[in-house]
Amino acid sequence: TRGTNKIESVSPLGIAGLLLLCLLGSAKNIAALDSSGLDFKRTPIRAVDFMLENNTPLPLMNTFDDGGYLLYRYNTSKQDTIVTVPIDGRTNINDPDIVSLFLSALRGAGNWRDYIEKTKPGSILWKSGTALSSLLLLDADWCQVYPERGAGADQWSVFVRREFLQAHPSEFSSVDCAPPVPEENAAEQKNTTGKNE
Repeated sequence: TRGTNKIESVSPLGIAGLLLLCLLGSAKNIAALDSSGLDFKRTPIRAVDFMLENNTPLPLMNTFDDGGYLLYRYNTSKQDTIVTVPIDGRTNINDPDIVSLFLSALRGAGNWRDYIEKTKPGSILWKSGTALSSLLLLDADWCQVYPERGAGADQWSVFVRREFLQAHPSEFSSVDCAPPVPEENAAEQKNTTGKNE
């Protein structure tokens, strides 16, 4: 009865305000969902759509969180082969060595390339704004073919090997993947540019 008395003491305007807040909160969460009910902020829906539409090369390299979704999307869309991922959310089956290499790559540790060497990916799906994404943007072997647009850290990038991009230029015509300028050449270019001005 105490709870009933408290509810009865709230004014109709207060109840209407609470209902409005609940509806607005629900609408915001619903707007983040795609038609399957998955949240665009937590699931790389658009990035994987891009990968499938553009046939980015296999094998895949991914994070722990995205492995299950990749398995689902690739294995329901490609009937001819079973696509696997190096790591996924099933903690009881992941190879401990792969988990260790993944964690090094996630942190951008000195041995970050070991995860790439072990998994030998054709495409990498990774969160934008992370240490590994920043390292891949600077790496001469990789090109970012899909940067997810939007604000916040919950965005994904897709990287493919530079040699694949050079072999398939028409498929990724809008991607500019010029090799990074080595530091010694960058300083030399700056001096040359300064002299010409």
